Amino acid sequence: MLATGLQDFLTWQRAHEYVLQTYKDATVFPNGENNELGKEIRKAAIDIATNITIAYNRPNKEEKKKFVAAAQSNIDKSTYLLTLAKDLGYIMESDENALETALENCIKMFSTYRRSLYEQRQSSYYDNQQ
Repeated sequence: MLATGLQDFLTWQRAHEYVLQTYKDATVFPNGENNELGKEIRKAAIDIATNITIAYNRPNKEEKKKFVAAAQSNIDKSTYLLTLAKDLGYIMESDENALETALENCIKMFSTYRRSLYEQRQSSYYDNQQ
């Protein structure tokens, strides 16, 4: 089934779920870190969802790809920040599992979306060559 709007778009849904999970779990850091590392984790999550939103609304595939690349950068940043928070002992194991699961779900759906953008372009190119 095709998404009829942004909120029906599964890639966006998974990104949004990750944002919500970061607000739930990354706010329990020690006082100073809640304002620093917790803020960075939440910002990276928001930027993933924001760039997916922008890409979704772009009519041109090349424009979409720019925002998809930005979202990928923020996924990479989120992955590192969660590793750092875990290694510093700022995330409890139960919260770590919820955050990692939410990010993994986001990454899986995002990877499918990203791959589809590139496969569509290649298909169009080869279709035009025949």
